[in-house]
Amino acid sequence: MRAAAWAIAAALVGCGGKGDSGGEALPPVDVAGNYNVQVTGTSGCDGQAGLIDDWARGPLAVSGSGAELRFDFGQDAVVDGAVDSKGQLRLGGTFVVSGVERSLSGEGQVTEENDQRTIDAQVSVTVALDPPCTIDGLFTATELVDLEDPAG
Repeated sequence: MRAAAWAIAAALVGCGGKGDSGGEALPPVDVAGNYNVQVTGTSGCDGQAGLIDDWARGPLAVSGSGAELRFDFGQDAVVDGAVDSKGQLRLGGTFVVSGVERSLSGEGQVTEENDQRTIDAQVSVTVALDPPCTIDGLFTATELVDLEDPAG
């Protein structure tokens, strides 16, 4: 009897669960655009917030779509990323700023309100100092939009 219950449960999981419409997958959220980044908190690396601030704060250009995003913070701080249909994103990569290599990994969420997108992300950056250290940071990137009055 117990084996039959497990077989039924396995069959249900294999056929899709609750909310599975059986239709096509939704497209990823469109996140491409120009943003302004505010670093809202850091911890680690003996409180050296500049290890994130010196490249993350300010302009951010996001290009691509889906699993082929590119996050360009300027100063050669460029990482790859991906976003899904629910606005969940991941980003990561290695770059050099001010002669110091940094390896970033992070995740976040894209939201949209009044035709303006916002990215809230948590990142972890390993900095190749002597000794190496890891700094964690939070940032909010707000999309730069045209504020011109469309009525004229």
